[in-house]
Amino acid sequence: MNGWKKKAVKGLLGVVLAGIAGYTLFPLYFMFVNSFKGQSEIVGNPLGMPQSWDLSYIRNAIEQINLLQALMYTLLGTVASLFLLVTVSALAAWVMVRSKSKLSQVFFRIVFPLVKSTTVTVIILNTMWIWNDYLLPFLVIGNTKTKTLTLELFYARSLAGQYGNPWELVIPAVMVSSIPVILLFLALQKHFISGVSDGAVKS
Repeated sequence: MNGWKKKAVKGLLGVVLAGIAGYTLFPLYFMFVNSFKGQSEIVGNPLGMPQSWDLSYIRNAIEQINLLQALMYTLLGTVASLFLLVTVSALAAWVMVRSKSKLSQVFFRIVFPLVKSTTVTVIILNTMWIWNDYLLPFLVIGNTKTKTLTLELFYARSLAGQYGNPWELVIPAVMVSSIPVILLFLALQKHFISGVSDGAVKS
């Protein structure tokens, strides 16, 4: 009976984890398959595979939404923000290093080596937040030629008129703009998972 209960629990856990994975990956699947469809096909068959894998929709999105230029400005803003974040943190750490108090020695010899993965996690999360930020660029930049990705995607709605939504442009643009963040996570996922587990699990 105990063995049957363990198998049932494992099976239920597997179903729950599969559901969570599907829920997480569904937006990526939705973006990918609809990036190769026209407006009518997206509306008529949003979840199915495209009739043809036509790259022209992605090219049109890059050209009409000025995606490469927006990607460059977003990258510059993200790097500059992270540079300021790291610089301010390093200056604060330098002050602690200069201090001869026992607290500073404990921090850098004991505490900091234990939270390296957590620090990487904080950097990744800040990168994602800055990359996807809409409000601050909207307040600072507005509708100018130096728009970030979020602003370009917002103003792209005007390409279809007042009551339209140019999904054949917006969805491929969203997919392309998501690629750098996805690659960053895949490259640093080991540190990210380690940082999250270090902060949640006590040894």
